[in-house]
Amino acid sequence: MIKKLLLILLSATVLTGPATADSQTRHLMQNVADSLEVLLPLSLDSDAFLDPANRSTVMDNLSRLEESADGLADHGEPQSLDFQLRAAAFERAAHRIRTNFEYLHPEEARYFLMDLTQHCVACHSGNAAGEDFPLSSSLNKYLAEQPLTERERARLQVALRQFDGAMDTWESTLSDPAVSPVDMSLDGNFVEYLTVAVRVRGAFERAARQLQSVANREDTPFYLRRRLATWVDDLEAAEQNQGQALTMERARQRFRRPDTSPGLLWNDAQLVSDLVLSAGLGNLSDSEATDMSPAELAEVYYMLGVLEARTIGLYTALPVMERFWEAAIRTAPQSRHAVEAYALLEESAATTFSGELPFEQTDETFSRLAELRELVGLD
Repeated sequence: MIKKLLLILLSATVLTGPATADSQTRHLMQNVADSLEVLLPLSLDSDAFLDPANRSTVMDNLSRLEESADGLADHGEPQSLDFQLRAAAFERAAHRIRTNFEYLHPEEARYFLMDLTQHCVACHSGNAAGEDFPLSSSLNKYLAEQPLTERERARLQVALRQFDGAMDTWESTLSDPAVSPVDMSLDGNFVEYLTVAVRVRGAFERAARQLQSVANREDTPFYLRRRLATWVDDLEAAEQNQGQALTMERARQRFRRPDTSPGLLWNDAQLVSDLVLSAGLGNLSDSEATDMSPAELAEVYYMLGVLEARTIGLYTALPVMERFWEAAIRTAPQSRHAVEAYALLEESAATTFSGELPFEQTDETFSRLAELRELVGLD
């Protein structure tokens, strides 16, 4: 049953661009679903996935998955820049999985195939637009029937855009006296809960109450109690400041706070303030609602990528931040922030920070970097 759930989940969330997908997009996504219906059960069993007797079956379906991803990328050209970049990222992922299986390391191909399940979580926790999810009703009964952990259930609910249900599920864990606050932190529950509560729902007061209850527990250590206090203060400030329009000048000031770690370093003390800023910048980046210049929009994309890296928590296997940096470059290639974005993209590729890359750098990776480097004018 869990295999069927993963199938529907992945087929539904490969791309979350247009609120209503057109017939061609739905056809291509159905092809993706057909491929995954075969691949996912095999990928859950290393021996079955690598069994020579199954090689032709795996190859045929990986090829079909890649062809469908190519079609989605081609179909994305008249869509928004964000849709185009998401489609291109999926296309690269499908190509990488197929080539790893065929020529390089089949076990790594299996890992990357399974890792696609996190793509929907990262995309859907970015904003609450288009909440009506076309296949959510198909999954409700599966969610109820599966022996999932609370964290697994919450992640699936986020992937299905069932945000209130996901918050209820996380709060059940955060209120459980049998779960230690340290384990809550190490398991990423605070990060994932706050990402939805702050960036998607704007439920500042609700989240502050929940975190304060954890801080008040006798088994909460001093370091964590102090961190929770910082988050509660920032949540209360966000509640008071709701409705204030975010200007570029204010965004720059908050982004460059002296106590905020630079570059790719994640400072969890600033988690809530960074999530609040990320939500505000996400609204600014809506090209239909802004008269910003290309250079300013590139700066917004650059900041969104850095904020994604700071708040990414346990989602380090996802290229969401890279999509923002690429958007910055393509929006205003000659701008200062395009140069900064390229530097971070190159660093990400060199260190495989995003996990999107295989452990060996590929020609395709360098080719893409070379294209972006030329756009920026660094050659």
